[in-house]
Amino acid sequence: MEACPHDVLKKSLSETLTRYYPLAGRIKTIALSLTELLAGADHPAASGFNSKVVLAVQVNIFDGGGIVIGVHISHKIADASSFITFIKDWAATARGAIEQIKSPSFEDLPSLFPQRDLMGFKPESIITNRGEKIVAKKFLFRDSKIAELKKRSMITGCHHVDDVQEYPTRVEALSALIWRCFMDVNQGKEEGASSAAAGVRVYGVVHGVNMRTRMVPPLPTNSIGNMYNVAIALSDVSDNADDDDDQGEQDYHQYSNLVAKIRDAIKRIDDKQVRELQTTDAFLNCMKQVTEYITSSQAVLLYFTSWCRFPIYEADFGWGKPIWVTMCKSPIKNVVWLVDTSSGEGIEALVSLTKEDMAKFESHEKLLAFTS
Repeated sequence: MEACPHDVLKKSLSETLTRYYPLAGRIKTIALSLTELLAGADHPAASGFNSKVVLAVQVNIFDGGGIVIGVHISHKIADASSFITFIKDWAATARGAIEQIKSPSFEDLPSLFPQRDLMGFKPESIITNRGEKIVAKKFLFRDSKIAELKKRSMITGCHHVDDVQEYPTRVEALSALIWRCFMDVNQGKEEGASSAAAGVRVYGVVHGVNMRTRMVPPLPTNSIGNMYNVAIALSDVSDNADDDDDQGEQDYHQYSNLVAKIRDAIKRIDDKQVRELQTTDAFLNCMKQVTEYITSSQAVLLYFTSWCRFPIYEADFGWGKPIWVTMCKSPIKNVVWLVDTSSGEGIEALVSLTKEDMAKFESHEKLLAFTS
């Protein structure tokens, strides 16, 4: 007799938590730690950030045979890489493939990055909604359209068309498009502002980057914890000012310029920088920089997190691979979450903006030209 999916999931989860034992506990906050700094723990509007529950799971089994597994994990304990490794190991346990599991290590990261005195620094949260209504919508970008974006940045961004190394990644190309549309929407709200105020306004992209793969040699995926840094790309309004060029050429130039900014920011997170983070105040200085932009009325930040290329669609619990992986609606504005489609032939973007901004963003002609 075939086992009930509910029983299989519950039993395998229990077995998995014996290996991932910190996830079976509860959090007791003693002082501001590095993981709490990253999570913005003092703001209850962030779903789950202030919860003492480290891990929560909800399983829905439908009469038609479908199963939905919802998982919440505290960012105080794990980042996206750790979360996906946990899901894959749970799935392997459920289907009886224990031999495919490499035991998680909770000692690697603390040994590389021991807790440090933050000298009283308290970061500003990215949760600055101020009572605004937040809307989250999904946009699908197929690979053919993303390839077109990459080609455009290649043609306008450099002259060595045959140099494949000059192509941006899919995430870089798509992030630049979303950033450009977001800036257009925001600048539209500033039409009534004085030219002086508008001229100094800065737009920034904050991109989470997994540092495990940036180290030499790279850390294994079973190194559990928070092991990421943020890449920050900035663009002044003057970078996108009108000039005498043809409008089409101007649009291409502005887009490729944003691609280059994002690519350069992400490339700066390399083995050398990771080593500096271990021995200097580089991370603290980065967080102070982000805080300055958050609190400045002259800066607007757009936050990206990418799950692209993470093997989340390989999580087979014994009934086949998932047909759809998605994120719940975010309570935070100006956030973009990217993930591969189940077929691997595109990227789905979950964009969280204010209701006012979303109405203009989703109808932006440049966005519509590349979405399905």
